Amino acid sequence: MKYLRNLIAFITLTLASLSLFHCNAYDIMGQMYSPSPLRVFVTTQTSMGDMKFFQVAPALWKVSQCMGTGIDNANCVCQQLAMNNGLANNGARYKAWLSDASTDAICNIVGKTGTFSSSQCGGFTSNGAPYVDVNYNPLFNSWEDIRSGKTPDRTIIIQENRVPVATTFQSIWTGSGDNGTGTNVTCNSWTDAGTPGTYGGIGYLDTPTNWSVYHSTITPPPTAICNVYYPVYCFEQP
Repeated sequence: MKYLRNLIAFITLTLASLSLFHCNAYDIMGQMYSPSPLRVFVTTQTSMGDMKFFQVAPALWKVSQCMGTGIDNANCVCQQLAMNNGLANNGARYKAWLSDASTDAICNIVGKTGTFSSSQCGGFTSNGAPYVDVNYNPLFNSWEDIRSGKTPDRTIIIQENRVPVATTFQSIWTGSGDNGTGTNVTCNSWTDAGTPGTYGGIGYLDTPTNWSVYHSTITPPPTAICNVYYPVYCFEQP
């Protein structure tokens, strides 16, 4: 009986020690367990409201030239620019910060279709990874921060080549509120290059507050006719 009591005590002490070691290891080396930052950039290439006007030459073995329509083509351009600039060597995928008639930008950037209000982006759950620009300057603490409409920590002006946009007071296609929900002003779901009376929602690159715009502090929300050329934001997919 004494032997059994000693054995139980030994096992209990051992388990407690292992538990303590695990906690200490996680605390001391916690960064090892933290999700890798997700990168964001502004495209050097621009397009009219019809996203087929993005022209990105294929880079040898990388990917073929994008020739789709709407958000699909913008997603393809984001991926190709990332690959051409060494941002996808680890298999990373990139998506455009664009909303259209059926998909919100906040869902598109995590590889989901649909809207947040109707489908909660397919039930997506964030892994808690922060978002940074491609020079690793912090932008958002998490996907939830973006969804809540939080202002980024700085202007989002770094392009995929790691160089800032030359003119900071520049417009950018978004069709989205600053929380990533669609505005229904999207150049006919990014397939229209200038039919009279069609417009696309835009953001501005001059201040963090106006990065995607379409919020209550700017009335009416800014739009542009669809026959002008603007860039888009690209987000690394979790």
